[in-house]
Amino acid sequence: MTPFDAIYSDDENSKHVIAEEISDVWEELLDTEFGIPLNWACQVSNGTNPAAPIPYFNTSKWYMCELETRNFWLQNPSEISNLYINTWTSTGPRNTSGTGETFYIYRFTPVGVYTINVTRSFNPDTDEVVGPSSSYSRVFTVYSEDHSTYGCNEGDDGGAIRRLSAENTADSTININSISTWPNPVVNQLNVSFQVKEAGNLSIQLIPIINVNHPNITITNSYRPIGNYQETFYTSGLQPGMYLLQITVADQTYHQKIFLKN
Repeated sequence: MTPFDAIYSDDENSKHVIAEEISDVWEELLDTEFGIPLNWACQVSNGTNPAAPIPYFNTSKWYMCELETRNFWLQNPSEISNLYINTWTSTGPRNTSGTGETFYIYRFTPVGVYTINVTRSFNPDTDEVVGPSSSYSRVFTVYSEDHSTYGCNEGDDGGAIRRLSAENTADSTININSISTWPNPVVNQLNVSFQVKEAGNLSIQLIPIINVNHPNITITNSYRPIGNYQETFYTSGLQPGMYLLQITVADQTYHQKIFLKN
């Protein structure tokens, strides 16, 4: 008799089975049919487990102005609670560290080049699961406030980094200079931040540039009260290619070219 016979047999309906009652037939099946002793299949000696998965991480941009704060997050967090410990270190003009699935470089961090590293190791509290740790590192740069290209008043093609000022907000419903988009190219999600000075309806669309026969894609079209916004839109279901991001509020329209990747 196999374990499947024990469960289904010739009965019209399957029956509930207590696991202990069929452990012997499982052992006999594995041993006689496959030549695998049950005690061998269920035991793994310490040190034979594979290394913890590499802790890949990402951020909105791999640089910042010294007056900004940047957060980093794991791209492949574990679905099993407390299985791993993720230890972050930032090495450079100022060294910092932390644990968890996210990490921050805060404003007023000294200007310079930093190495951001995450080491993922098995939680020592889970005695049954052991194995080697793994690591992942990226370089991150902090620029001075008045840097000509990446300072707090400038930006790159991935989206402007700009401080709000009275001069550029006085007459605008939505402050064009305060709009930021990242990353570019876009992978899976598009982040947009902006300021609304007067409540109203706001529309964000993606307009295909190359595939002109494809329809425009409305990401959002809804009312926004006065305030500062940072919103995330998921793009994994969209066709890759070049798009024109169009943000419209009242009689103002903002455009930026972005590239969507799979």
